[in-house]
Amino acid sequence: FGESAFAENLNVPAAIWLFNNNLNDGSGNGRTLTQSNNPTYDAADKQEGTHSIRFNGSNQSVTMPTTGSFLQSAFTQRTIAFWMKSGSNTGNRVVVDAGGSDDGLAIRLDANTLFAGVASNNVRNSISTPYTSTGWNHIALVYSGNTLRLFVNGTEVASN
Repeated sequence: FGESAFAENLNVPAAIWLFNNNLNDGSGNGRTLTQSNNPTYDAADKQEGTHSIRFNGSNQSVTMPTTGSFLQSAFTQRTIAFWMKSGSNTGNRVVVDAGGSDDGLAIRLDANTLFAGVASNNVRNSISTPYTSTGWNHIALVYSGNTLRLFVNGTEVASN
C-alpha cells in the first residue's frame, strides 16, 4: 500500500497515512495506525512518498484508531483513497475496513474481484468489479448520500 488519505470532507482530511517508514497520521489529527505482526516498509517499490507498506497476505495488518469516536458514528458522505499493489487477487483478503458493520466502509479482494460496501445507520449497499491487476493502482471508494462509487485509476468501475 502507498499513501492513503481518509477524508470526511474535501477541505480537511480526517487522517492521512503516508507510510513514510512509519504509521503516523500526516493530517495533524494524531490518528496513528497500530500494526499487527510486523508489516514491512519498502523504499524501492512505491507510488508516492518515501515508502510503501508491505503485508504478507495472511496475518499482517494495520488498524485505524477509534479514539474520540473516529469512524464510529453515522455519516452521509465518506471517501477512502489509496494506492494498492496486490501479489494475489484471491483468498478473500480484507483491504480496508473503516468503521465496522454499523457505520463504515469496506473493500475486500477475492476471486479477481474487488468488493466494496457501506453501512451507515440503516443504509447498506455493496458493489463489485473485476480486478486482475497485480501492479500499482489507485483505488477510491466514495459514499455520498445513498450512492456508493468505486474508482480504479480515476475511472469509475462500479456504482449502485
